[in-house]
Amino acid sequence: MRYCDVNGQVLAYRHRAGVEPAVVFCNGPGMDQSLWDGVIALLPRGRAVLTWDLPGHGASGDGALDRGCLAGVMAAAGIGDALICGVGPGRADVPVGVARGPVDWAAAAEAGGMAAVADDVVALWPGAEVPEMRAGYRAMVGRVSVDGFVAACRATPEGEVVAWMDAPDAVAEAIRRALAGRAGPGGEAVRRAVLGDAHVDRAGTSDLAAPFRTLITEGAWGRVWAGDGIPWRERSMLTVALLAALGNWDEIPMHVRAAARTGAAPEDLREALQHVAVYAGVPRANHGLKLLERVLAEERE
Repeated sequence: MRYCDVNGQVLAYRHRAGVEPAVVFCNGPGMDQSLWDGVIALLPRGRAVLTWDLPGHGASGDGALDRGCLAGVMAAAGIGDALICGVGPGRADVPVGVARGPVDWAAAAEAGGMAAVADDVVALWPGAEVPEMRAGYRAMVGRVSVDGFVAACRATPEGEVVAWMDAPDAVAEAIRRALAGRAGPGGEAVRRAVLGDAHVDRAGTSDLAAPFRTLITEGAWGRVWAGDGIPWRERSMLTVALLAALGNWDEIPMHVRAAARTGAAPEDLREALQHVAVYAGVPRANHGLKLLERVLAEERE
């Protein structure tokens, strides 16, 4: 879980780095971001994903719900191009549902607190007929602030719920169809997203190296890194491990620095080097670890 400050309020979000357009999920009243997990599990693993909790919901603090909330969370995650999925027709690229009776829910919550609406809200969630699931959902609703819930209800149009949580495969397929109509990022965009503008700008633009730059940009960044098959975090781990196993030491610092943008923590890279030690030799892994520690020390200075 990560947190950001948007106009003085703390919002909780989760961001999986990957290929843009990112898939950004927005919740309805009484829901938290965990309820999208079933859909996310069915999306291509290399696709960037963002979920977040509305003000007063989940791990977010109380505050006012407005259009700036989503924009602020996307900015905090560094997302530029996105496919927005969520409740409310006309408010999302993929409208997967509309909260049922939000005005009635708002009035009921104001009069009797979250307990007055818990049963109605929980009834929409998958598995609510199972006592243990229902109890867990009710506990989740109980942690929602009345102010945050009311604000979310009144920001959501009236309508009937599409049973998206009971059919995550159908929602994932709708998202894949929507993404198919959007142009994917070019190799240069992926390269800059992973390595950072500063590194790319320092790399030089000599005419002699131009064909080589084209080869790398189109092959490595435009095809391999831009693929949906593996999340960027795992790509960072694989890249560092392969570079160490082959003794390509000059490239390792660049990819260690890039790991901060792909979601690979230093501990992840250490685990990748453990595999190098077992399958490619301790000396190579040991030198890779020294480079990892050196780059991390430089970043702290």
